[in-house]
Amino acid sequence: MGVILLVTLAILAGFILIAIAGRSPVQHVAERPTGEHGDMAQAMVESLSLVQFEVLCLRLLEELGLVINGPVRRGQRTIEISAVNPQPIIGGDVLVHCLLAQEARPVDLGAVQSLSDTVKADGASKGILITNGYFAEDLGKLSEGPPVELINASRFRKLLDDHHISLT
Repeated sequence: MGVILLVTLAILAGFILIAIAGRSPVQHVAERPTGEHGDMAQAMVESLSLVQFEVLCLRLLEELGLVINGPVRRGQRTIEISAVNPQPIIGGDVLVHCLLAQEARPVDLGAVQSLSDTVKADGASKGILITNGYFAEDLGKLSEGPPVELINASRFRKLLDDHHISLT
């Protein structure tokens, strides 16, 4: 009887830890890339067209193991991608916003909050915002909501390189 109680408590503790971990909203906030490699990564991805950016985002997400349900264009600079992480326990529905940056303007808190609200409304387990630009410094102010991972130009370029995805 004691073993069953111990196993039940361990499972309950695991669910509590998962719930607590899921409340951390922003996992990666990075400012404008600096230095030789950051500037180079920015230059390589900042001139992408929306079609090129969409293709790279879709290929990257597939390489990361996500199953794509379909991209939808939202305006002239945003692609919304619904995907599923098929891994047991940590998997689930993922909503990805791919935001083509405007020249010299950081992605602001509004774009991240919009993604967070959509993730919450759709019941997805996670949101990912990918940009070929950089994020504004005030993004740390997003305090509650589902987990949202932010990928700026430098990290995007590194992920593309790590998975041998070419810009051409």
